[in-house]
Order: sequence, then structure tokens, then C-alpha cells
Amino acid sequence: MLETREEGKKMPTVEFRVDNLVRVLTMRMEVTEPTLEAREPIMSLHCVLYKTLNLPEKVADAWLQYAQLLKDAGLYEAAWRAARQAVIEGEDAVLSPDYYRLSAQLLYDMGNSRQAIEFAQGRVDDSKVPAEVRSELKVLMTNWSLETGSQSTNDVIASYKAALGLYESDDAYYYLALFYDKVYITCAESLSARVSVEHTSADHEMVQLISTYALHAVQQYGLALTRGSARSRSRSPVC
Repeated sequence: MLETREEGKKMPTVEFRVDNLVRVLTMRMEVTEPTLEAREPIMSLHCVLYKTLNLPEKVADAWLQYAQLLKDAGLYEAAWRAARQAVIEGEDAVLSPDYYRLSAQLLYDMGNSRQAIEFAQGRVDDSKVPAEVRSELKVLMTNWSLETGSQSTNDVIASYKAALGLYESDDAYYYLALFYDKVYITCAESLSARVSVEHTSADHEMVQLISTYALHAVQQYGLALTRGSARSRSRSPVC
């Protein structure tokens, strides 16, 4: 009878055991301090195990996590090499959306702004890239243009709206609201600096413009909150 029971037991499949191992490795990483010193040895082990198990997608993800840690530590060139290694090790596996965001930002952080913009624009134009990622990259590019002052006010607004046209993310709404905020404050300061006893038609138009920008800022902040997470709420300005 004992033998019959033993024979009737089902041995775990290879797929089950692999999935269980991946789950355990993921849990182990999650309880480790998110620093380069603490996680680097574990990530190295993960890469070896995933490669041995012929899991190229997991190998690529491990390299991307490593690249993010290196970036957070300010080691941009090493992070870029790790991100490129994810492409190599991943073989034909579909890359995580994090790869596109991380690579674009790394190029920019390394001072290769032109290359970063070309990389990001190429992915924005690629319909195979998830719409959410394309939208995030468009927001990134618009933020970069603000740093360099290479776009007019209307161009910046149009660019953020183009990002929203791809995907209505809380980030796109937030940064559009933030820009409206900055513009209306700048206009208000400009008006107060040249205010006169006798208001001109130009002053009246400026007041109307300030009111419009302020209203847009409030609306976009509200839309960001309705779509966003706690992170978006914590970033909202205090009135």
C-alpha cells in the first residue's frame, strides 16, 4: 500500500521547480538593502543561475537591475555597459521597457545629449515600443529641451501634449502642469515689474494670459492626481 502511494505521487515538473527558484531569488533580492554593495554579489549569482537555466529574459532583467544600481551610484559609464550587456545576454528575448528609459537617461547623464535625443526619438517613432514607454521618452525629451532652452513655450506645451496623445500618464500631466505653473509665475513677475498707474491693453492681455496659464496648471495637476500614485500626490505644489 505504501508503495502504491509513493508511485501515485506526482513529481514537480521542471517548469514548476524553475518558477519556484525564480520566485525565491526575487524574494531574496527584495529583502536586500537596495545598494550597490549589498546587491551586486546577489545579482552576479542571479545572472549565472539564469544563464545556466537558459532564461535569457531573466538574465537581461538582472543586467538591467544592475545597470540601475550603477546609475543610482553615479557610475554612468559602467551602467551603460551593463545596459548594453542586457541586450547581448537577452539574445532574442523581448527587452523590458526599463531598458529604453534607462538607456536614454544614461546617454544624457553622460553628456551625450544629441545621442540621447536620437535614441529616445527613435523609440518614440517605433510603434512596436509600448505606448506608455514612448510617452515617457517624449516627456524626457521635453524636459531636456527645457534645460537647454531649445524650444518656445508653445513648442514645449505641444510636446507634452504629444506625450499625452501617446499615453495619458500621471508624469505627462504633472510635467505639463509644472510648466504651466512656471510660465504663469514668470508672466506675473514680468507684469508686476512694469506695472503702471494707467494700465495698457498689453497689460490687460498679460493678465488674461496669466489667468489662462494658472487655470491650466490647476487642471493638469488635478488630472495627474486622478491618474497617478502617491508619488504624484507628494509632488503636487502647496498653494
